[in-house]
Amino acid sequence: MTAKVPRNFRLLEELEKGEKGMGPEACSYGLADGDDLMMTNWNGTILGPPHSVHENRIYSVNIHCGDQYPDLPPTIQFVSRVNIPCVDAKTGKVDPSKLPCLAQWKREFTMETVLLELRRDHRSNAQMPRYIHPRKSGVHRLACLSLYHALLSQCSKAWLTRSKASDIRDIIQTRFRLDKPVESPSRIEKSLRAGYEALKLLKSCAAGDSASIERVDSLITSTQPFIQKYKDKCARRARRLQEIELEQANTPKVKRHFSVKRFFESVLVRPYPKVSGIRQAPRFVSARGVPILRIEKPQSRRLSLAIKIKLDTRWKKILRKQRLTFEAAQAREEDAWDAFTSQKEEVTWEQGVQDCLKTVTEDIQEGDARDLELAKKMWDVVVAERKLVEKEARERMKQDIEPKPLVKGWLQYFTSAKAAVQ
Repeated sequence: MTAKVPRNFRLLEELEKGEKGMGPEACSYGLADGDDLMMTNWNGTILGPPHSVHENRIYSVNIHCGDQYPDLPPTIQFVSRVNIPCVDAKTGKVDPSKLPCLAQWKREFTMETVLLELRRDHRSNAQMPRYIHPRKSGVHRLACLSLYHALLSQCSKAWLTRSKASDIRDIIQTRFRLDKPVESPSRIEKSLRAGYEALKLLKSCAAGDSASIERVDSLITSTQPFIQKYKDKCARRARRLQEIELEQANTPKVKRHFSVKRFFESVLVRPYPKVSGIRQAPRFVSARGVPILRIEKPQSRRLSLAIKIKLDTRWKKILRKQRLTFEAAQAREEDAWDAFTSQKEEVTWEQGVQDCLKTVTEDIQEGDARDLELAKKMWDVVVAERKLVEKEARERMKQDIEPKPLVKGWLQYFTSAKAAVQ
């Protein structure tokens, strides 16, 4: 007879194993409170098993080890919302009678045993959560594709004629195409149920059931108008798309020239004499040295493009100026060499580089001067807009204070009545 390991020693072993990560990567556990000397409350995590609806999900659990642990199993409660048979959907508590390792608990079992058993229960869970749709979930999409191919495979059975097989194939393909964008869980459930009933019906037909064959014939006859209408609709859509493609191919593409200067100066027509609603004064902003009027948020794409073009153009000029400054030093060395070899020319190397450097510097200065002039004009627009905002606000207040015609008439009536009484 082996000696029983005391509760605290056993929990210390499990704590060391959990903290050092000596167990499998699929689960982990540790003390909820490091100061808990009795090591009663624990936290655990379970990684959802691959190739299941729980793949790449992490579930958190609370574990309570009572005074009789490990003679009695721990109690487990899920913190994360989960849909598996052994867990109460409302409280998240694990039902010991529905989990084999808790129902048949042994002293040798550990918290790791329970977590791994719960993970296996995740894998065996075949229920489809209501928040997962076949269009977004790889697992349920695979299930729908399997049903689709299973139905189509029935169209090659010996009991079907060529025309009847073509009609059934058209019905299956049309129904799946129409149900492809559906995201309602209830509609998905009805569609899948109808698909499996159709599969069962086709298998009965292949087995030679005369009642099933008659039912299939009646379904083909009743759905023919609907299928023909759907085919005509698809044909019209295809012809329309083809016409649009031909029109686009024959229409010459006109390249629109985006003028940065015209775009920035377009705001100078403000302030408008009248606006719809309450007038809002624009804000004067400097975007890395580029003056702009921010009229609304978020910033428009064209404004962002204009700022980018303007900044890129100025930066290219600055880089060219730096390169010419470096080349001027090399040109002076060339002139010194020509003077040393008595091969001095009328136009020196440095003079040509300095002319280019002067031109680039003047371009940068002229651009900065234009931006300064534009900034002054924009500020004038802001000042004018603010004045109009204040003026219109005073007018609105005045209209609110003045009595309405009906109220004014009642005031005159009460005033005259009071005077008559006096």
